[in-house]
Amino acid sequence: MFGGEPNAFSYFALFLFLPVAIVTFFTARPVVATTWLLLGAILFLPERVQVDPPVLPPIDKQSIATCWVLIGCLLRAPGKLRAAKPLRGIDLLFVGACAGLFVTNMLNTDEQVFGPLHIQGTTTYDSFAGTVKDTLAIFLPFFLGRAMFRSSADLRVFFQVLAAAALFYSLLALFEIRMSPRCHYDVYGFMQTDYEMTVRGGGYRPMVFMSGGLALAMFVLSAAIGVLAMRKARMRIALPGLPTLSATPAGLYLSGILVIVKSTGAILYGLVALPLVGIWRKPGTKLAVVLSVLVLTFPLLRATQIFPTDAIVEAAESLSEERALSIWFRFFNEDQLLERASERRWFGWSGYGRYRVYDPSTGEDLSVTDGAWIIDLGARGVVGFLCLYGMLVIPVFVAARKLKTIPEAADRWLVAALALIVALNATDLLPNGLFSYLPYFFAGVLMGVLEGDHWSTAKRDQIAQQHADRRRARA
Repeated sequence: MFGGEPNAFSYFALFLFLPVAIVTFFTARPVVATTWLLLGAILFLPERVQVDPPVLPPIDKQSIATCWVLIGCLLRAPGKLRAAKPLRGIDLLFVGACAGLFVTNMLNTDEQVFGPLHIQGTTTYDSFAGTVKDTLAIFLPFFLGRAMFRSSADLRVFFQVLAAAALFYSLLALFEIRMSPRCHYDVYGFMQTDYEMTVRGGGYRPMVFMSGGLALAMFVLSAAIGVLAMRKARMRIALPGLPTLSATPAGLYLSGILVIVKSTGAILYGLVALPLVGIWRKPGTKLAVVLSVLVLTFPLLRATQIFPTDAIVEAAESLSEERALSIWFRFFNEDQLLERASERRWFGWSGYGRYRVYDPSTGEDLSVTDGAWIIDLGARGVVGFLCLYGMLVIPVFVAARKLKTIPEAADRWLVAALALIVALNATDLLPNGLFSYLPYFFAGVLMGVLEGDHWSTAKRDQIAQQHADRRRARA
C-alpha cells in the first residue's frame, strides 16, 4: 500500500455495505436505492482493499457493490430486470467480449520468454476468471443502469442523486485541498495512491475516498454538466434533509470545484463542455457524437499516424516544456505497445502483462501504460476493444437518433447532457485508466432511458392530440 496498511475498519466498512444495501432497498424506491448505492460505493468505500477467497475473484468495493445492488433489485424490482431482457440487444456486445476472451486465451497458451523473464501462457481458468471479473466490473453496472432507469422520472432521480452526492463530496474535497489528501488515510489507515501524485501547483489535488485525483475530477465534471442541464430543465436540487437548491449557483459552484481539484484533462474537458451546455439554445448531441467516433476509431488513427501527435506535443511545448515531454513520452510508449499489439491484432495477448514490451536480453519491462484503451487493445485485441467500447458509445449514437422524438424539452436537455457525460467519460479512457465502473453505469442509464417506450408513446399521443385539435378547428 502507499503509506500505511489497511486497518480493521477498512474491511468492516467493505462488508458493512451488505446490510446497508438491504436496508436502503427496503426503505427507498429501487431506482433511488440503486443510484445512491452504486455511487456511494465508489465515493466512500476503501480503495485497494479486497478479500481473495479460493476459486472466486477478489471481493473489493466494486464487486461487492454490483453484487448486492443486483440482489436488492431482484428482491424489490424483479419485473424491471426481466423487462430489460438481459443479454439481448446491446448486451450482446458483452457476450461478444466474453466469447472473444475465451478465443484470446486459447490463442495465448504459449510461454513468452525474454531473457531470464518467463511469462506463463493462459489457461481455461483464465477465461472463466476473466469473465466473472468483467461481469462484476463492467456488465452488472451497465445492465443495472439499463434495467432500472426506463423513464423520464427515473432519469430525474439519477440527476438529483448525482448532484446531491457531488455537492456533499465537494466539502470533503475542499477539506483535502486545505489540509492535504488525508481522508482515506485517516479513516482506512493508508494512502490509496502515491502522495507525490497529489501535490500540484504549490497545493494539493484531492482524492477523498476515490482511486485518485483524476477519478474525482471526472466525477465532479460529470456532476457539473448534470447540474447545468438541470437548470435548463428547470429542475431544483433536492438535498436530503435540506431545502431545495437552485441549479444555477450549484452549477457555478461545481465548476469552480472542478478548477481547484487541479486535474488538467478534466479542466480542459470542462472548458469546452460546461460553457457549451450553458449557452445551448437547444439540446444537442453533436459534441458527444464526435467524441464517441473518436473513441471508437482512436486505435486506427494512432496506428495509421493520422492522429496529430506531433502537433499536440508542439502545442504543449509552447505552454510547458515539462508537459510536452510528458505527452511525448506517453505517445512514444503507445507506439511501442501498438507495434506489440499488431502481432496479435484481432484477439490480443491476454493477461499476465503479455501485451507489454520487454527487453529481449534482460527481461526488463520497457512499457509505461496510461490510457485504458491501449491496455484493452493489447490484451483483448480489436474484437474485445470494439465490444467493450461499443457498450460505452453506442448509447450516445442512439441518443443522437432519438433526441428529436422526445416530446418534452426538459427531457431532451437531460438526455443530451447524459450523452455528453457518457462521451466525456469514454474519451477520458484514451489518456487515463478505467478508475471505476461509473462510465459503464452512466452508459447503461442512458441506454435504459432511451429504450423505455414512454417517450414514443407520449409522442404518439401528442401527435394524435394535434390531429384532433386540427379536425376540431376545421369543423
